This record gives sequence, C-alpha cells and structure tokens, in this order.
Amino acid sequence: MSDLHPSHVTRPSDASSFDEVCTKCGATDIAGGGWGKLAEPCSAAEPQRLPTLYDEHHREIKVGDIVKVFHFVGARRKRHFMYKQVIEHRKSSTSDTVYMKFSHLTLKPDEAYYLMHCDDSLLRGYEIVQGLEANWEDRPKLKVAL
Repeated sequence: MSDLHPSHVTRPSDASSFDEVCTKCGATDIAGGGWGKLAEPCSAAEPQRLPTLYDEHHREIKVGDIVKVFHFVGARRKRHFMYKQVIEHRKSSTSDTVYMKFSHLTLKPDEAYYLMHCDDSLLRGYEIVQGLEANWEDRPKLKVAL
C-alpha cells in the first residue's frame, strides 16, 4: 500500500466517501481503502527549482539567451569572444544531473553544442548580450555573500 505523498497538505474531512482532502489541490483519499490520489504528487504544489548558471553580472542564464564568452587574448592584447545560445536546460533522464545545452550558432541542429553542469555557479567570462524577453537586463541578480 502506498503512502501519502509529502507534497500534499491535508485536513480531515466529514464526507462519507473520503477521510482526508488536500487543501492545495482538492485531491482525496478513498475511505477505508488507501490514499487514492493523495499517493501521487500534488498538482498545485510549486514546481521544484532546477539549479542554474549565472553570468558575470550575476544574472540568471535562461533558455534562449545569447551569451558572449571570452575566448582568448590575441596580438596587441586584443580580447576575442565567441557567441553561444542556450537551447536547453533540463535534468538528465539517467541521473539527478542538471545541465544547460549551449549551441555554437552553426544553424545545424544537434551538430555543434556543448553541455555545462548547472550548480548555481557564477560563470566568469560569460555575459548575456540578448535574451528572449525584452527586459532581460532587469532580471533579479544573484545575491553574493561577502
């Protein structure tokens, strides 16, 4: 027999068809016969936040962002950069690893990309230069403890 899923917040009920009801989503158990829908995750629970990455200005990097990445210092101290686009942010299907998939902007799907492990770290040398939404510069910044 399965147990009550921890995402539910329940209260006792005076109905004859169920004993417990979730105060968030309204799911109920089965009177005298198990947890019913309360054994599954709550549909009204807040989604679990995935770890992410932050640019050098402490802004969260999101899917669709174009980032300028420092590449090398050339002749006469000229700084060279590459431009990448975030095309995916997801949890691995085989483990709990969360990654971001960066495209090299070659316009060839799945041909040229690299993956970066997401661990809420700050990426030096990465700067968001364009986002999908117009106000990407106003995103909340990562608070850094000094």
